[in-house]
Amino acid sequence: MAGFKMNPNFERDLAKQVQGSMQREIDAVYRQYKGRSVTTVKSALKRKLGVASIRMVYEPDRIR
Repeated sequence: MAGFKMNPNFERDLAKQVQGSMQREIDAVYRQYKGRSVTTVKSALKRKLGVASIRMVYEPDRIR
């Protein structure tokens, strides 16, 4: 029976793709809400991306 071989860089490659996609969404929210309060922008990010986006923007050292 043939074995299953997984890309050893799968986790890193997936993280790059997800981060790139999230960054585009974050940039779009910031452009749309430019000049508004941090609370308003943070709420918009939460609606758009959920908790992960808030952690990436406000706690970047925790994302690795």
